[in-house]
Amino acid sequence: MTLTLEQFQKDATPWLAKLKESDEPLVLLAGKDAFEVRRAAAHSPEQALRELEKLLPKRDLIVGDPEELVHLDWSSEWRP
Repeated sequence: MTLTLEQFQKDATPWLAKLKESDEPLVLLAGKDAFEVRRAAAHSPEQALRELEKLLPKRDLIVGDPEELVHLDWSSEWRP
């Protein structure tokens, strides 16, 4: 199925129902761009979280020994 983005925006519910029934990808045309909408596989919440974590960059924000952060003395900086 191919339709314009405006057609899809008018009433997405029937188009999504057709997508669910046929499992055929839906192609949306927006100007010169084309987007393909497919039905996603069912995921458990844990599996969905793991998939999301794959997209996030892994960062190591602590440079040095984390134990040193526990024993920092900020009393000289604190102004009540």
